[in-house]
Amino acid sequence: GGSGSGDHMHNGKLGLSLNKSGRKPRRRRTAFTHAQLAYLERKFRCQKYLSVADRSDVAETLNLSETQVKTWYQNRRTKWKRQNQLRLEQLRHQATLEKEFAGDGTAGTGLGCCPTGLSTFSSTNPCNFLTSAAAAAIFRNVGYVHGCPL
Repeated sequence: GGSGSGDHMHNGKLGLSLNKSGRKPRRRRTAFTHAQLAYLERKFRCQKYLSVADRSDVAETLNLSETQVKTWYQNRRTKWKRQNQLRLEQLRHQATLEKEFAGDGTAGTGLGCCPTGLSTFSSTNPCNFLTSAAAAAIFRNVGYVHGCPL
């Protein structure tokens, strides 16, 4: 659903940046074609990290620079991790609720956790604290290769 509302893109006058520092002006944002994006997404589903050789192949196939491919992959991983984090917090919250309703009514009161009313996942909510070790384990276990035929 590329509505684009979440993109924080700088919509300045792109072509007109004359840098005082003498460096060449910033490259304008690449508008990937649907075909390029479809290919990148498919590749990403099977492979979260590209080797140098793979990156070179992808760049050649899509007629992009390796830097563009590398940057797309970095951004895509960031998005993927953020999505996983959210899914994870929702699962953990669900587990907490189930634990509280399962017991004899006393279960859950001693958890020292937030009241059940807080279903929003805000950074101030102590229940959302996730150890980096747990996160790392989960990210490792998200199937890196789903045996996707490309």
